[in-house]
Amino acid sequence: MLVLGGPTYISRLWCIWELYTLFAVSDGKPIIEVREFGRQDTAGAGPAGSLRQQLLTFNVEEHSRCYDPNEQVKLLEAIRYTFGIPF
Repeated sequence: MLVLGGPTYISRLWCIWELYTLFAVSDGKPIIEVREFGRQDTAGAGPAGSLRQQLLTFNVEEHSRCYDPNEQVKLLEAIRYTFGIPF
């Protein structure tokens, strides 16, 4: 999978959903190529640092949101269910 990520990549839950789907359906460890573009020091766009650094310390519930709160609840419930995390 090729990730073309800018400063708000990890803050958008639908982007993270794509990564989650890749890991959920993969037989082994998926290969992900990360290409960063844009400024990575944008205030309020998630944790500071490069996209690679952000992904290493990423927490879906802390760093990602949907415009529609109902969609956010559904996506987070699906992710929690997969990992056996109670609601």
